[in-house]
Formats: sequence, C-alpha cells, structure tokens
Amino acid sequence: MKYQSTVFIDNEKHTQLYNGTLKLQCGQWIQLAWCDKPSRWVGLTKGRTLWAVHYPVKTDQFKTLCKNIDRFHYPIEKK
Repeated sequence: MKYQSTVFIDNEKHTQLYNGTLKLQCGQWIQLAWCDKPSRWVGLTKGRTLWAVHYPVKTDQFKTLCKNIDRFHYPIEKK
C-alpha cells in the first residue's frame, strides 16, 4: 500500500476508523481536526482506541510503538 497525502480526521472519519470501514497504513500522516499539527497513525488497539503519535517523536520510538500496538488492551482484562 502506498501512503496517501495527509488524511484529515474529523468526527465522521474517526467513527469510520473505529468501526473498521476506513483503514490506514501504519505511518500514514494524519491531521486530527482537534490538533494543530499533523500526527502519524499507529493503528487501532485491541480495545478499539485510536492511536496516533504527535510531533516530536524519534523514528526508533515510532517503530517500537508500531511493533507493540497489538499488546494494548482497554479496558484491562483481569486474568
């Protein structure tokens, strides 16, 4: 998949991401309607929380976040 130009995330697109009808590639630049600077999309956690990284972040930190997105749950499940 190729990256798109910066995707503007408003309430409608937020809902589409949450419901899974809109999918973005990890690393895609996004512009959240409620933020003044672009962010990088990490993904949707297992708890259906939208996860984006805001500037500044180092490339190595971002790669680590992308690798670890599958380990987060919300709400925390008791074992």
